Amino acid sequence: MKNTFLLLLIAAAMASCETKVETNVTEAPDAGKIKTEIEAMEQAYAKALEARNIEGIMPYYADNAESYEGGNAPMIGKASLKEQMSKQMTSMPAGMKVNFTTKDVMPSSDGMQVVETGSYMVSDSTSAKMSAGNFLAVFQKKDGKYQCVREMITAEKK
Repeated sequence: MKNTFLLLLIAAAMASCETKVETNVTEAPDAGKIKTEIEAMEQAYAKALEARNIEGIMPYYADNAESYEGGNAPMIGKASLKEQMSKQMTSMPAGMKVNFTTKDVMPSSDGMQVVETGSYMVSDSTSAKMSAGNFLAVFQKKDGKYQCVREMITAEKK
């Protein structure tokens, strides 16, 4: 009986000494899927802008979003964005079209942040180019959806 007890005690001691190796392997985010998701957000943004629907644009931005556009003061926070964009909408011509083109998306290793580069073009009702430029946007995923937290926009020289 003593030998059996001793063997059980030794086996328990050896089992407790084994170290378990946990591997935390996460799949790389699917950049193609993320690009498609962000492009859909940009298309909704363009449609809302064309319709002068400021409320349709606001879901694109996080509450703490910051927007930097050449020649203008930074817009800090969603309230500032809404105020400034509403003012800009008053001077937009009827029939204006907006097109965003995503050039690249670079997700973080966990897919919770994404950097996007792209370009935009604004045309009038006859499809004549009114303005164009480039942008860089940073998105964070919150509650399963991406929201823009920072953007920089540069216009082409005329």
